[in-house]
Amino acid sequence: MSSEPFLNGLAQHIKQRIEGGRGGVISVKPRRICQGDRRCVKMVNLVMTGLVERGLARQHKRGVYLIKRRTAKAVLSALKRWPMPATAATATGAKKTRRRARRKA
Repeated sequence: MSSEPFLNGLAQHIKQRIEGGRGGVISVKPRRICQGDRRCVKMVNLVMTGLVERGLARQHKRGVYLIKRRTAKAVLSALKRWPMPATAATATGAKKTRRRARRKA
């Protein structure tokens, strides 16, 4: 596994959800994994976007991703091979954050 703490945290979260739990899917919430660290949240979102592009995960809502339990081992092996090809990096890198314009009253 990579030395990046966000990858280790994501992999550990997935492993814990595989072992104990019920249901057919594992939910991944980057804000909960990273405990509010914006840089970590951004990188976990980048990784999850790459997994969505490869069909290993699905975006349920904004900030919530779902992984099927039967594909969880494939997700863990994909995390070991990080960084993924450039398609994942350009997917979220191209998006620019929208700043809300403040209205002057």
